[in-house]
Amino acid sequence: MLEMIQALDEAALLWIQEWLRCPVLDTFFSAFTQLGNAGLVWLVVSGGMLLFPKARRAGFWALVAMLFGLLCTNIVLKHLVGRVRPWLVVEGLTRLVAEHDPNSFPSGHTCAAFAAGATWARYAKKRWLKGLCIAQAVLMGFSRLYVGVHFPSDVLAGCAVGLSCAWLSLQGSQWVDRKRDRNERAGPDPGGHGSGDGLARLPPGAPGGLFLGRVPILEGRFPGAGLDREPDGDRHHIRRGGHSGGH
Repeated sequence: MLEMIQALDEAALLWIQEWLRCPVLDTFFSAFTQLGNAGLVWLVVSGGMLLFPKARRAGFWALVAMLFGLLCTNIVLKHLVGRVRPWLVVEGLTRLVAEHDPNSFPSGHTCAAFAAGATWARYAKKRWLKGLCIAQAVLMGFSRLYVGVHFPSDVLAGCAVGLSCAWLSLQGSQWVDRKRDRNERAGPDPGGHGSGDGLARLPPGAPGGLFLGRVPILEGRFPGAGLDREPDGDRHHIRRGGHSGGH
């Protein structure tokens, strides 16, 4: 099976070199593919989104997805698999760009492109914008084949990993949303017992000096309470919401 995949990979790269390469496309794809070096283009775009409130969520979760992709591809899979670059084993294949990482599987450029693109598409409102997000990822994946630095199976694996990382990022964003919604629905503690958001008092006749010495302790124990430090007759009390009173 692996030998068959290798043969198909090699044949596909030689076909692209023979039938698709031309000076115009050589220039375009050589420049385009290098935009993804170190994830530069997706980092810049996602980082820029953080500056705009409506795009901030898409930018943030795209960065999270790319981080997942970096860990999976460059940190784990490339070193675990250790597949060599195509030009080193495919006779007659010429690469168009320099590539210093000797490990080929999976394609890190493709992974980052799909991780970011799929996350952007999730938050995009317009269909054409969603399509553009995915199109840039497909184009990046093809560029890695065109310039001869990855096998087709490298690119397919990078696509799968990138989409998986985008899905994990989406799950993270939904978990945060659910947690926030639960907190909002729960609202403040109606009884005030958990945080001290209610009315309490000390027994009548408690010495003021003794009570005031315990103020930091009470404030730490009941952060939701308002602590009245002034004596009310012979009583001192904790007040709620700025309203003092003794019972």
